Amino acid sequence: MKEANNLKTTLPHRAEEHLPSRSISDCNEKLWGWLAALSPLAAIALAFLLQPGISYMRWDNYESYTPLISFAHETILSGNFPHWNPYQFMGEPLHAQTQTGDFYLPYTIVYLFVRLLGIGNERLTLMIVILHLPLIAYCSAGVCVGFSEDHISGKLQCLFSSC
Repeated sequence: MKEANNLKTTLPHRAEEHLPSRSISDCNEKLWGWLAALSPLAAIALAFLLQPGISYMRWDNYESYTPLISFAHETILSGNFPHWNPYQFMGEPLHAQTQTGDFYLPYTIVYLFVRLLGIGNERLTLMIVILHLPLIAYCSAGVCVGFSEDHISGKLQCLFSSC
């Protein structure tokens, strides 16, 4: 036991001495994370102001994703599991399509939210984007600031990359 105590006193460095010290800048990093999380929403709002007719209901969203997602989650909310999609081809297994997100709770929440607000399925994909972008931006901000040696460039990078 005495030898172990001598070992502790003779070691020149401890692991804690090599860790970077945290200061008041932790609050600033969280602020940059929240700014990065809100910046995509501001970009979407600006896009709607500049062009009011903007819509996510184009191409694949219109033809397959939105109908699949809305049918699957409408079926889930009615208390059934969406086994079969009767609307494409001559029918196909719906739960085999990963785009529907049958087991993905945020899609069900967004579909319920859209349904309760009565804004229609044409806004479903937009609401899915609005739900996910702040979380993605906040996490990417943490990664950008955490891996950058120069904190100013990391903060600016996270802000611009989240838009």
